[in-house]
Amino acid sequence: MRAFHFKLGALLKLKENHREQALLKLVSSIKQVTQSKEQYQKTLDNYHRILQLIETQQQAKFSMYEIKSLQDSLENEKQSLVKSEQKLNHHKGIHQSRQKIFQKKDSEFKALLRLKDRQKELHFEEETLKEQKELEDIIAARFSFHSQNSSY
Repeated sequence: MRAFHFKLGALLKLKENHREQALLKLVSSIKQVTQSKEQYQKTLDNYHRILQLIETQQQAKFSMYEIKSLQDSLENEKQSLVKSEQKLNHHKGIHQSRQKIFQKKDSEFKALLRLKDRQKELHFEEETLKEQKELEDIIAARFSFHSQNSSY
């Protein structure tokens, strides 16, 4: 039986490499989204902490400088919160696009892999049929040989 050789092996390897690269980028984007979520949550916590501090200060006596300082801090946290949210949304967008790219690369790789499997099955079926035909030819030749030799 002749050994099976997949003619598109180099393309299959290339598709596998592209799939692996897309997977690595997808994992990287997951890490970025996680880090952005953590940063957003920290900023949100700081914002709420400053609001709580302002509420506490409003019940007690405080100077105009303290009010100004807290208001500046609150404004800075609002800006940080907006930036963190934008960054998080940006990273989520990157993640979604990389996920689509990975799915595309994965499907291309799997399609080529299925083609290889189908070709391999066809190859073995053809080789088996060839072997069966050769065996039938040998049996027919022996039968013919024995028929001719036994008639003398």
